[in-house]
Amino acid sequence: MNLKTKQNTVWRVGLVFWCCALLGPVLHAQTVSQPATEETIRAAADYATTAFQDPWDMNQRTDPGWSIFNTAQQPLSSLDGISFTGGILSASSTSADPMIFLLESN
Repeated sequence: MNLKTKQNTVWRVGLVFWCCALLGPVLHAQTVSQPATEETIRAAADYATTAFQDPWDMNQRTDPGWSIFNTAQQPLSSLDGISFTGGILSASSTSADPMIFLLESN
């Protein structure tokens, strides 16, 4: 690389640096002006209710995947004392690596 090329490269790098330093904050600034008044956006439909007509509200045995109750086939869930009370799934781990799935691949 000759001297002229090196000078051009240094000049271009310097120009890019200063452009980024000076224009960066201006280019990234954002102002939200719409909607002018508060607007409430409705939440999306619950996936399990839409797909399976059974919400994952943890009120019954059909909410988690079937393998949570698995005690014979691999992989084991390693969970014991599974219960559903007031929308809360509770269980105790029987190993250092318990598993739970909401969707099954089988």
